[in-house]
Parts: sequence; structure tokens; C-alpha cells
Amino acid sequence: MKTALKKRAARVRVASDRCAKRISTGVAEFDEVLGGGMVPGSMTVVHGRRGGGKTTLLLRVAMAMGHRGTRVIFASGEQSKRDLVGLIHRTTATSRNVSLHAATEKDTNGCEIREVVSEAERLKPKLLIVDSAQTAFIATDKSDVGSLGQIRAVVHYLASFSKTADVAVVIIGHDNKQGELAGPAALSDLADTIVTLDPRLVHDPTTGEVIPGTEGIRRLAVDKKNRYGAADVAAYLEMTERGLVALSRAKRRLVAR
Repeated sequence: MKTALKKRAARVRVASDRCAKRISTGVAEFDEVLGGGMVPGSMTVVHGRRGGGKTTLLLRVAMAMGHRGTRVIFASGEQSKRDLVGLIHRTTATSRNVSLHAATEKDTNGCEIREVVSEAERLKPKLLIVDSAQTAFIATDKSDVGSLGQIRAVVHYLASFSKTADVAVVIIGHDNKQGELAGPAALSDLADTIVTLDPRLVHDPTTGEVIPGTEGIRRLAVDKKNRYGAADVAAYLEMTERGLVALSRAKRRLVAR
């Protein structure tokens, strides 16, 4: 009994020490949902429907942290480096502190996660972003990219690296047809924090129709689990031609009613 209590106390001390070293993501809404910023050695999953703005959000986070002098790696198996650079130029500003590890023009079938971690061990970033769980893979695992077995292997590999190197890892995940995080239980079990990014439709109380001009509103919220903060926090952003931006005062009133 005493041994179990000592182990639990030790885990609490470790969590407390990590929280004290939080790093701001440079995006106030994301910081708010996380509980005050990114925790070193933590693993966060950000999920939602395809095309909902997850990549746009995390690229903004990467560049914002980069501009503050923080080294970041953004690894994508979803898009080529050319596509990522184009998205960055449209929605944010580039930073020399952000390294892009992306699929080539000829092969957009995922990113080999051991290569990404090897690069991280060399560059020693504070944050590693992987886009996405469904396209990352480990070459020695013979299961198909995106399969439950492959995702499980990737998540275990990243969780081990995160804790060992004290690097914050964010994994982007996609939702299934039921609107839930797709993938094996390990994706949720090994994550310290799970965040969802989804459209927040605002309806006219009289007509029941979506209010014009609010179609781009996104709700960013903890999805049941946040080891380092509250589990009932939500914030709002808006998808525009310039990417995800803070809501105007008028639109904040609409989502609050």
C-alpha cells in the first residue's frame, strides 16, 4: 500500500514539474484549452472531421512558436512540402525555427516516423507535430499504413520518444463516420490530452437556419481528457482566407447565447 502511494506521489510530482515548464503555443485559444500552454514530454491528440482546419491550426501554432524562438518540427504524411509552404504563405508567416518534414511530390503515402524522430533527436525541438496518425508509419511494421496495427505502433513509438526526450508531441487524427476519433484505443489511452476541432453552427432562433457569416466558426475543446488541465474548456476560432483567426466580439456573443 505504501509503495503504491509513493509511486502515485512521484507521478504527481513529475506532472507538477512538467506543468511548471509550460510553453505558450502563441495561439491564445489553444493555450486556454490546453490549460495554459504546451507541457514538455506530453502527447496531445487533435482530432476532427477532414477539412475542418486541424492542419491550418497546427501550422499556425508551429510558426507562432517558431517566431518566439522555439524549435519545432512539423511532419506531414498528408501533403507535400510544396503544398505545406503554399498553405503557410496563405495563412501565416514562415519561421526559420520550424522544420518541415513532408512527403515528396512522388510519394504522398505517409511519413516514416523513425526518420522523423531521428531528425528530432538531431534538431532537439521543443515541439513535434505529426500530421496525421492515419498517414504516419514505421517501415519495419508490415501492416498497412492507416491500419489499427500501424497506428498503434506509431503512437507507442512517439509516446516513448516524447517522455524520454521531454519533447511535446501533437498528433493530428481524423474522425470516423460517427464523429469519433478513428484508430486503436492506444491513440486515446497514451494521449495526455485529447482536443477536438469542429464546426460550430450558429442557428437563427426564429428560422432555425444557419446565420450567414458564421459558417467558418470552429469550436476547439477538450474531448474528455486533459491530464494537465481542466476537461471542460472550449474556445472558438473562425476559418477565413487568412486561416484560423480569433472571433470578433459580435460573433463571440452569438456563440455564447
